[in-house]
Amino acid sequence: ITRSGGDNVYDFYRDGVLLATGTVATASSALVGSLNIGRYFGGGQLFKGEILFGAIVPSILSAEDRAVRNAVVMAHYGLAFDWRTSIANVREWDASAGVLNAGGLPCSDGENVATWEDQGAFNWDATEIVDADRPSYTAVGGVNGGPGVVFDLANTESLSLGAVASTGGSSTLFAVLNQATLTMEQCLLGTTPGDLMFTASHLGSVGYYDNSAGWIQSFTAMTGAQLLTWNRNGATTTEAIYRNGQLLGSNACGNVQNFGVATRIGARADNTEHINGTLSHLVLLAHAATSYEQAIIDAALLAEYGLAFS
Repeated sequence: ITRSGGDNVYDFYRDGVLLATGTVATASSALVGSLNIGRYFGGGQLFKGEILFGAIVPSILSAEDRAVRNAVVMAHYGLAFDWRTSIANVREWDASAGVLNAGGLPCSDGENVATWEDQGAFNWDATEIVDADRPSYTAVGGVNGGPGVVFDLANTESLSLGAVASTGGSSTLFAVLNQATLTMEQCLLGTTPGDLMFTASHLGSVGYYDNSAGWIQSFTAMTGAQLLTWNRNGATTTEAIYRNGQLLGSNACGNVQNFGVATRIGARADNTEHINGTLSHLVLLAHAATSYEQAIIDAALLAEYGLAFS
């Protein structure tokens, strides 16, 4: 509930969605004196139920601040929050939907993945025509026992996206994965020209690389279930990497590039430096996510996959 003393307007939200707006004839008094939780200040009108969390902010929050706080609290308590309705340019590959075999049917456990459908609005499906190079589907081997797409670097497995456009050298990648090993160089998403790579493991480091600027970030990689987020801003030539919603670090990028004519999930665009692990969910934005956008997507994905979020 938000209350504006200046124009006497009340807004009511449930699970982050506006239910109603109301206006009162005269301004209400400020919140002063004692505060009663669970009953009217004069007695009676008792609340029946459980209150797990409460907070009062002594000001009207901006729409962005309110949405971020809602998303964080809802993520903590496992409440549904649809971030997709407020964010443009979403490409999304979710292992719980659209993972198809060579016959175009949903994969069974252990079956090779011929197509991983984009659940966003762009229909940029990830495909592989060579059966030996296809990753496999797992029904319960993904993050926290859910479905996933398994990439084995020993078998050169990856999926091709073709061209993926971005604007002004900016993009944001969210990846829910279970990293199996940290050996070798492992590219989670790679594109040409310039061999722009979001790297899950570069000899034990997680980072971002392109052939012109070289290795931009180098933070300690880790095995196991996690959410990795790369946010690249072409306007400011900066790039930051996060794990489970927490900033690992950021640096200036001398050469922030667009995606090119060929892009792969699970390897470089030339089908080398394959990842060794299971991907449960990928979200790609063709712009640098705002703090609001990144916070609500991070919170929603962490809640969905039961990953720790502070």
